[in-house]
Amino acid sequence: MFRHALLMALLSATVVPSALSAATFTPATSTDLQTALSAAALSAEDDTIELQATTYFTSGNGNATFVYNATDGGTLTIVGAGAGSSILDGDSSRQVLQILSTGADDIQISGLTIQNGQGASIAGIEAVTLGNIQFNDNLVVDNQAGGFAGGASLTSNGTGTSIEIRGNEVRGNTG
Repeated sequence: MFRHALLMALLSATVVPSALSAATFTPATSTDLQTALSAAALSAEDDTIELQATTYFTSGNGNATFVYNATDGGTLTIVGAGAGSSILDGDSSRQVLQILSTGADDIQISGLTIQNGQGASIAGIEAVTLGNIQFNDNLVVDNQAGGFAGGASLTSNGTGTSIEIRGNEVRGNTG
């Protein structure tokens, strides 16, 4: 009887749910931010990443751009504590944030500072989706690209989709 109960407990503990549910992430470090972006990219649900009033450096992410690369149709919301408070910093050596979706993901980004990005083509933020994009109340500053866009490149390739850009301050970017 004990052996049967133990076997049942072990089996039930290892069952993996068949679907992920929406999540809210509150990353404290640069590594935590990348982990949250990666987890949200695997989910077809509407996920939110709430950034603290701190600076998230790409060097703290293993010297890599912060990346969200999804194929599903969920919404990604990244909300900061306000421009000047929640800062994504490229250390003047790499692109800061890349959000790519081959699905109809809606993307909402607000209350961030995206700064000191460096890239051959796009330095600050790049967002590409088949869904809608909202980019509101952000500060995009001092990003330097050798090519296309220093500060921001936002692209929606979906039919009937929109890009909303409101209340942002963009300065000191070259591309």
